[in-house]
Amino acid sequence: MDNAQVDLTNCDREPIHLLGNIQNYGALLAFGYDWQCQHASANLDKFLSQPVSKILGSQAASLFSHESFNEIKETLTRLDKPDQTERIFGIELFGDEVLYDVSMHLSNMIIVIEFEYHQALVHHNSLSNMRTALRNLSRTYSLESFFVEATETVAKLTGFGRIMLYRFHNDGSGEVIAETIKSSMDSFYGLRYPASDIPKQARKLYLRNLTRQIENVNSDVVPILSNPTMSENQLDLSMSSLRAVSPIHIEYLTNMGVNASFSLSVIVNGELWGLFACHDNKSNYVSLEMRSIIEVFGEVFSLELTSKLRNSSYVDTDVAQNLHLKMMAALDSEQSVFSNLSPYIKDFYKLIPCETVLLWVDGKMTTHGASIAQEDIHLLIACINSISPNDIICTDNLRKFLKEEVTVGERFGGMLAIPISRSPRDFLIFLRKEEHISVKWAGNPEKPVTYGPNGSRLTPRKSFAAWQEVRKGYSKPWLEKEIGLARLIKQMLLEIIIRNIDERQRLALESQQQQDMLIHELNHRVRNILGLINSVVSKTAKGSKSVAEFKTILGGRIDSISVAQNHLTEKNWSHAPLQKLITTEIQAYTDENSSRVTMDGENIDLLPKAYTTLTLVIHELVTNAVKYGGLNAPGGKVNISWTISDSQDLVISWKESGFACKTPTKKGFGSVIIGRSIPFDLNGESTVEFGIDGLHVLLKVPQKYIYKRTETTNPKVQLIKTPKNSIPISLLKEVLILEDNMIIALDIEETMQDLSAKNINICSNSISASDILDQKSVSFAVLDINLGGSTSIEIAKKCQTKGIPIIFITGYKNLDTLLDIDLSDIPVLSKPMKKTDLVNALANLVSH
Repeated sequence: MDNAQVDLTNCDREPIHLLGNIQNYGALLAFGYDWQCQHASANLDKFLSQPVSKILGSQAASLFSHESFNEIKETLTRLDKPDQTERIFGIELFGDEVLYDVSMHLSNMIIVIEFEYHQALVHHNSLSNMRTALRNLSRTYSLESFFVEATETVAKLTGFGRIMLYRFHNDGSGEVIAETIKSSMDSFYGLRYPASDIPKQARKLYLRNLTRQIENVNSDVVPILSNPTMSENQLDLSMSSLRAVSPIHIEYLTNMGVNASFSLSVIVNGELWGLFACHDNKSNYVSLEMRSIIEVFGEVFSLELTSKLRNSSYVDTDVAQNLHLKMMAALDSEQSVFSNLSPYIKDFYKLIPCETVLLWVDGKMTTHGASIAQEDIHLLIACINSISPNDIICTDNLRKFLKEEVTVGERFGGMLAIPISRSPRDFLIFLRKEEHISVKWAGNPEKPVTYGPNGSRLTPRKSFAAWQEVRKGYSKPWLEKEIGLARLIKQMLLEIIIRNIDERQRLALESQQQQDMLIHELNHRVRNILGLINSVVSKTAKGSKSVAEFKTILGGRIDSISVAQNHLTEKNWSHAPLQKLITTEIQAYTDENSSRVTMDGENIDLLPKAYTTLTLVIHELVTNAVKYGGLNAPGGKVNISWTISDSQDLVISWKESGFACKTPTKKGFGSVIIGRSIPFDLNGESTVEFGIDGLHVLLKVPQKYIYKRTETTNPKVQLIKTPKNSIPISLLKEVLILEDNMIIALDIEETMQDLSAKNINICSNSISASDILDQKSVSFAVLDINLGGSTSIEIAKKCQTKGIPIIFITGYKNLDTLLDIDLSDIPVLSKPMKKTDLVNALANLVSH
């Protein structure tokens, strides 16, 4: 000690207050976390069995040699992680040629340094033996042989007489799953120990500090001197390797007949999986250097075990992954999560051995296998949700899990629950029936501790004789690979659920965007139609000679716009057939002269813009032919044909003959529509030629407005002549008009008056209409389907009951899916309605 360099005489720090005991084969120093003053304070009762005075003298001597002090300082700079320990082997601390092993760690703001006499490795080939052992571990063919090989390696490294590999179960109990005995000690292989044998606080220490040893259970421990100025919580000795253990644990080992012990923790995925418990019936000291080698072995063993457990848990994943692909391919975004998952309940049942599988999603459930009552299902779900699980929940004792509520536990013994949503959670649950299992305990598990002579102080078990129990209420344990598969299923289902939710949200967003677009498009179309009608009214008024003429021409033009709208609406405003356009316009004006009109052309559909424009053009051609041209003269004819040109444009030929044709000296609005609409709106062509033998109009519509054409057919289109029907007076004796729009109601009334209807009753709501039906003998009814907030369906049914013929008028399409009434015998007219439409519907009604 003469060459020590650290002077304690001028130390301005109080000694650290150390609580508890240390084992007598080492010494412990605690320094304030300040090395700048280069002072060390310590109160030691013993240091390697030497009196304090020999080390410290009268606290006027120095403690460490200069070289050792600097090496310790340098080593301490590497302490930068929680629970990190740094060690120096064979260091000469005091300059007296005596070698020590030093272990250092941080405890809060305190530096803890532990000293032990350096001992040369008892087994000279320890490192070589460990390398050989590690190679042998990697070559084992099963977990059982892997465990046995590991216990034999630990026996060689430590020299202890009995090495047990002790594994923790889900209920906290432990079981000896492998054992190597090198001396005359009892075997504990296969025995189960209750959870209370290793308390929770002890397990936390095993998780932090990989090795613990007791050299001799009968040795006296060394008390750590106290300083009354310091608090008890200032120094944490959890990472100390010299700290003495609980007297209860010493008594426990004594009752087992153990004189020395050593433990090595096994950590898997950050959890305490088990430990190597080493016992000897004589004193046995493992040096710090050997303990360091054994720690390395323990860490390698834990990593290898983690890999093996992971490999074993993936044995059956191919089936699950195939099911995953199958479910993803069939995922229907428009269906709920439950609707997407429930068809696969039988597939889930096959994945993990069980008696019953249960799927619970959004309060809906489906099961497969052994029956389970709904109240039991609700009990299970409520109990599981009460603990807010984030991970797989598995138990082989459902009664214990449910505590007071045992109804389900009376029918099933085990449960494996997979949470598949956030709180309140949805679950996929596997249930197993109860199995009677024989378990060998190391003593009676019901009496692990008893009250000692000092009252409330507990004393550990005294008997470790094998005690067999037939366990009731338990199911077959859930295997590691089954739990691993459950985690894979959880990941698989969460992916499906997230995809389902994302898709539904995407569809909802697209639907909203589409709705917004449709509203915008509707607004645009309404404005266009209103603007078009406004222009038509204005131009028609300028060219009309009288109010009657104005009314007739305007009505025809608006009707033609209505026809185009109806035809396009039938096709969801995507396209409409050219043939139907021309036929409708011709038919409306030439019932008595249908045979004088011929048409010839392919089946061609046009896009909305071209269809609307062409409707007005054809309407004007028809009305001019009726008033002035081929359908006005007794022998006149009209030939309409259309074809696709070489440039793929639509070419329409309109020829009128059999009348004296003169070139007009003044162009009216109708002529403007014919000559300028297609060039202006569609960038097409319109040519009008007045010849001696008649009129020839050539219209060209660009290819881009052609939606589709059917080239395989080239039908000869003939008009169907509608015979003029006489409507009996009896049908028009008492007419009921139910229409909530006054202008439309008055228009229908005028049509009825033209047909010589006797009494006409106009109503705007179902109540008034019902009163009229009760008070009068109505002979015929015209009913608007939509009356604002209601419909006229009940009135229609009442008319049917009374045998009153009816005609529906509406602005809707596809009424079959909207109305609870048979429409097969009821004419349905679309708004805006022409007078001829109503007259023809009445005529057809009579003929039926």
